[in-house]
Amino acid sequence: LGAKVGITSILHTWGQTMEFHPHIHSIVTGGGLKNNRWVSCDKDYIFKVQVLGSLFRGKFLYYLKHEFNKLTLKDNLKDIKSFNKFLEPLYNKTWITYVEPPKGKAENVVEYVGRYSFRVAISNDRIKSVENGLVTFEYKDYKDNSKIKEMTITAEEFIRRFLLHVLPDNFTKIKHYGLLSNREKKNNIKLCKLLISKILTNEFINT
Repeated sequence: LGAKVGITSILHTWGQTMEFHPHIHSIVTGGGLKNNRWVSCDKDYIFKVQVLGSLFRGKFLYYLKHEFNKLTLKDNLKDIKSFNKFLEPLYNKTWITYVEPPKGKAENVVEYVGRYSFRVAISNDRIKSVENGLVTFEYKDYKDNSKIKEMTITAEEFIRRFLLHVLPDNFTKIKHYGLLSNREKKNNIKLCKLLISKILTNEFINT
C-alpha cells in the first residue's frame, strides 16, 4: 500500500497438551495512513498469504543473524560459521503463515484474539482428575478432526509443562506496531476514524 498499517501481536506459547509451541496471533489493519489520508487494501486481504510465508522467513532469519551476539546458544553453535550453517536448511523449508478469514464485525476479531491475551496454559474445567500422583485433562486433537480426548501424565510432568508458559518478569506479551504503536496511537486512531468516516460518508452520498 505504501502506507503505515497498524499491527497488534499477542504471544501464545502452548498447544492443547501444554507442550511448548511458541507462535503469535496478530490483528493487522485492512489499510493504512499515507500523507494524512486513509488507503484501503483492494481485496479481501492486505497481503497474499503465499508470499507472506516467504517474506516472514527471510525477515526472521535475517534478524536472527543480526542478533547473534545476544543469543544464548549451545556450544556447537557459538561461532558464527556454525550458526550460519545451522540456519542454511531453514531457508529451503516452507514456512507456514495462516490468514484467518474475516469474522464479521471488528468487535468479533478483537474478541477472538483477546481470548489469548490473559489466559493461562490450561483452564480448570479441562482438568478431569488429580489423584495418585497423576493428572488427567481434556484436550482437542487437531490431527484427528478436533476430537476431544483425555491425556494422563504425572503431576511433576503437568507442573513442568505448565511452568513452560510462565513468562519472565517485565516481558511484554502484547505489542503494537505502526500506527498503533504506543507513542502515536492516540492521535493516529483519532485521525483514522475521521478519515474512514469521511470515506463512508462519501460512499453513502454517491449511492
